[in-house]
This record gives sequence, C-alpha cells and structure tokens, in this order.
Amino acid sequence: MLVLKAGRGEVTALAFGPDSKSLFVPFGSRGVLVWEDVTAETEPLALLSSSQLWPCGPMKLSDDGRFLICRESEMPILYDTTGGEPVKIARSRPKGRDYTNARLTATLTPDGNSVAVCENISEFNGRGGHKTQISLRPRANPTLEAAKWSVETTNVIHDDPVVANGEVITAESPFNEKKLRWEVVLVARDLSTGKELRSSAPVGEGAKSPLASTDGQFVVCMHGKKLVVWSAGVWSKPPVSVVSDNKKFFTGIAFHPGGKHLAATSNDKTVKLYNTTKWTAGKRFTWKIGKMRSIAFSPDGTLAAAGSDLGQIVVWDVDL
Repeated sequence: MLVLKAGRGEVTALAFGPDSKSLFVPFGSRGVLVWEDVTAETEPLALLSSSQLWPCGPMKLSDDGRFLICRESEMPILYDTTGGEPVKIARSRPKGRDYTNARLTATLTPDGNSVAVCENISEFNGRGGHKTQISLRPRANPTLEAAKWSVETTNVIHDDPVVANGEVITAESPFNEKKLRWEVVLVARDLSTGKELRSSAPVGEGAKSPLASTDGQFVVCMHGKKLVVWSAGVWSKPPVSVVSDNKKFFTGIAFHPGGKHLAATSNDKTVKLYNTTKWTAGKRFTWKIGKMRSIAFSPDGTLAAAGSDLGQIVVWDVDL
C-alpha cells in the first residue's frame, strides 16, 4: 500500500492509464497531475500549468490513454496527454436566465474520437417543459455544428453521460405531474444515430453519477446512502437498492474489470467492495487520509486507487 500526495484539496476523480501503472488526477490549482508509475513513489508531472485552468472531476480517459476529459466549473475540458493546449467545450447558446443550475456535461467515447455532450438549451421551468440537447461531436472539433447527430429531450440532465457497449446512457429527470415531484430515469440511445433504444422505470429524485460496467450488465447510480442498480435487459423493472450500513453518503464508485465487484467510497472514510451477484458488502478498507472522494481500478485489475478530501491518494494491490 502506498500513499501519494497531490496537495491541498479534494481528489474528485482519478483514472489509471492503459499500462495499469500511470495515474491521472485532475487537481485544481495544480492542473492535471500524472504519475508515470504509481508503484515507484515518484513525484507527479504537471500536465498543464495551474495558471490556466482549474480542472476537477468527473473525468474520463480514452482506452489508449491519449485523451481525457474533465471539467472546470461548468465547462468540460479536453486534453491530449501527449501535449498541446486543452480544448474547452463551450455552450452553443447562452444559459437561460432562469436556469442557474444548468450544466454542460460531456464524456469521451472509449476510442477517444468523439464526445457525447448534454446541454440545456431553454429557460428552466420548475414543472418541466425545458429542453436538453444531446449530441455526439468529433473530439477534434467538439462544436454543435460539427455534431454527427443531435436529439432533444424535455428532461433535465445534471450529470455526465456514459458511453458503453455502443450506447449513450443518460440519467434524466422528468417531472411527474401526478406526484408533483422530479424523478430519475435512465435512457439509452444508439451511439451511431442517437435513436432512443430504451428507458428505465423511474426512481425518486436524487440518483446521480451513472456508471456502466464494462460487460454491460449493470448501470449504477449513487443516491445519498443508497446505490441504485439497473440490470441489463430488465430496465422496465424497479432497480435494486443497495443501502449503506451507516448514515454516511456514497461519494464515488468503480467497477472492477472482472465485472464481479463494485468498489464504493463513502463519507465514512472507507472503501467497500460489493459483490455484483447478490450486491452484498464484502471487504472494507480504511486509511487515515480523510473522507474518500473517488475510486478507480487499473485496466488489468491488479491495482486500485482512492482519493480523499485531504489531497491524498492511496494505492493498493487488489486481492478479491
């Protein structure tokens, strides 16, 4: 077990490179930090000058490790890890005056060639009726004008979309007129065309930060003290709720590449491993480095890393 120090602040996201040794961490004033080999206990390299941007999570790294996307405030930022200036993905139109919580969210496709973007394009209406535009844009020119396809929904989208298994998956918030409340549904669209393929049964407001397993079997969202789990092929049924064993909220989730375990960080300063067959908690890890904020596995499944609110990152050998 090793502890790396990023600096003062929260480690809101991290990701291993394709070599399973390098580690990428967006860290505010220090830019995007890169450890070339986390097992060597070396100092990180700054990928970008801290005077230009203050990157933070969430973050997505392309499968080849060349491109990554994170955010600065409400704006997604694209990086080429081999060099060059980062590219900001700007709004296609000004944010509505009555929609102060509107966000421009985005993620990379696994090959790093395209960006899935969600952008609110209308005034906010507390009872629904607004519009969110979902588009697939070239990474080299991530403007709406260059989009391969673009579709609209009247649902609110606060979180980054997920691209997995040839689909763009979004956690969307429609307004339920009968129950007078916002709910959350998952919607899957074809990555090639944007055509809606399926949507899930709704859950109460709050489920966020969708994550898909690499084998396409599960999509998991965090909802306070619960993990909300949808299984492939049965989105029409209510999802499984995995409740924490204490009152602390979940803060980060990551699937092990093997697909049989999910790791979750929590405000109780732990990392817990859940078996995806029965969704029962197994091993629990605790370190005195603060409240845990983010979690990642290496592509080969041999290492895990978790970041804290005190700017520290613990790296350990995975033993399932």
